Amino acid sequence: EQYNLLDQLDFFERLIIDGGAGTGKTFMLSHLIRKHIANNAEKILVLTRPILLAKKLAAIFKDESSVVVVKPDELPLLENDYFQSLYVDEGQDLCNEYCLDHLDRVLEGGLQNSTWRWFGDFQNQLGCEVEFSSDVFELLTGLTGNNAVFLLTRNVRNTPSVIHWLEAVCQARMGETKVRGSGPEVIIEDQSLFPILLNEVLQDPTLQESPDEAVVMIYPEAFTEVFDIAPFRSQLNLKNIPSIDSESFKGLESEVVFAWVPENLTDDKLSDYLYKSVSRARAICFVLGVDGKKLLDQVVRISS
Repeated sequence: EQYNLLDQLDFFERLIIDGGAGTGKTFMLSHLIRKHIANNAEKILVLTRPILLAKKLAAIFKDESSVVVVKPDELPLLENDYFQSLYVDEGQDLCNEYCLDHLDRVLEGGLQNSTWRWFGDFQNQLGCEVEFSSDVFELLTGLTGNNAVFLLTRNVRNTPSVIHWLEAVCQARMGETKVRGSGPEVIIEDQSLFPILLNEVLQDPTLQESPDEAVVMIYPEAFTEVFDIAPFRSQLNLKNIPSIDSESFKGLESEVVFAWVPENLTDDKLSDYLYKSVSRARAICFVLGVDGKKLLDQVVRISS
């Protein structure tokens, strides 16, 4: 589906591409930029909000002088009418007047007459404390010239078990998986078991990458201070396991994800956070709560 869509996109100047977590949005965006570079001598702007995703994209195109990767707070530094093309990743977090005004300024011909591709998960992954303007989204849809919103419906990251769990617990659209094998279920445990679980993971010979890259701990952005004093923090440091908030990890993935859940999250906030964290796992996800049984009861309740 991804490759077929890539061929179809050549026929459109401006497009919105909408897909859930794991549907290959960042892969497609990177491929389209490389194709664009090969066929054009234009200056290309890449915009995304998550810091780590911006770093990843900048590293991918570090040898391409025509490509500039920025975050929203860097938009005011850009020159007027400097870019001919635009690619946006995690665009659900960038549908606001601030981004619209700056992009219209820096694009030669503005948003109405330049070439752009706006990738996002417009149904599930709106960032915390992020302004989303439905008016801006409707305007962008109109600017495509044909009200074109292309949907990605195939999941190319998660195992069937992870997908079915997310659909049940988060009522999220995950798409039909093309990943082979059923894999283990998402596992909910007490955070006190983290050292044991981590050791088991690190000894698993099936990890496709080195342990440092294949395992990550994710936590809710609004609970950074609470997470920093969690009892298992020393284990993360000792084993050199990265810990990243769920907003910063958007657009990225890991073989094994530990998703830490603080106490007393409301059902809505828990469902939103679980979608953003569990969907990052290619193979297995451990959901850790201060009280594992209490967390399991809450998950069962919101999935019923």
